[in-house]
Amino acid sequence: MPIVSILREHNKISVPVISVLVSSLLYFLAIVGSPFSTEFELFELLIPVAVFLVMHYLNFWGVKKRVVYGFAIFVVVSLVGSAMWAGILYENLYHNSNEVSGPLYAPNQAISSKINPGIYAYANETPYLTSSTSYNITIVMTNASTVPSGNYWLRIQGFSTGFSDNVSKANLTTVVKGNGTVIVYYNLKEALNPDLYVYTFYITANNNSISGLGPLLYFPYSSALVIMIYKYFVGDIILFGLIFAVGIFIGRSIENAKKVRTPSR
Repeated sequence: MPIVSILREHNKISVPVISVLVSSLLYFLAIVGSPFSTEFELFELLIPVAVFLVMHYLNFWGVKKRVVYGFAIFVVVSLVGSAMWAGILYENLYHNSNEVSGPLYAPNQAISSKINPGIYAYANETPYLTSSTSYNITIVMTNASTVPSGNYWLRIQGFSTGFSDNVSKANLTTVVKGNGTVIVYYNLKEALNPDLYVYTFYITANNNSISGLGPLLYFPYSSALVIMIYKYFVGDIILFGLIFAVGIFIGRSIENAKKVRTPSR
């Protein structure tokens, strides 16, 4: 019996298996190719198209059945994609920390952010990638002759431990330099559990903020996976589901049009 016939006969198994394998490959290509060209990100959009074609080619009929199986497939693929992103995050943080850029992958020096008209802020945290009993977080605002008006505060959060510390303006040390520089810093005098921590400096003027990584202590791959699931999982399922639903609607419309054009005998 030809392999295609076997796959069609057992399509309740072959469809999800082949769909997950093909979709995972497309997701992988989208991830590894995106640093070179944004066009590679289109591979991710092809995932629901590939699932639809697999179902069609293997004679997997029925709108309800396709929707149920499609949702299950997208859940698995989204988990696989999150796992791939987690691997990249884990690798970058511990092996390529000096080459990584962006708000999530930044090293202890956060990217500058325009928090007020003409005022830029830079942030960093020390020690970085080191266990300690105290951590220093510093926000440097340039071209700011005075402290920005309004309230401002600092928040430190851990992804997997649930740690959260909201530091009010009164508990932040603010120093105004004569060269148009304002420095805000905070010393967290606490030994933290292994986790990925993010600090965010908020300022009510124009509802602005600047974020950075740190204190960053050793954390397992499972913590990186939790972060990536939080970032990508639900969004991927919604994206894949919408494209897949459009494909089913178009396919159903074409089939109905064929039935209308084909006279019954």
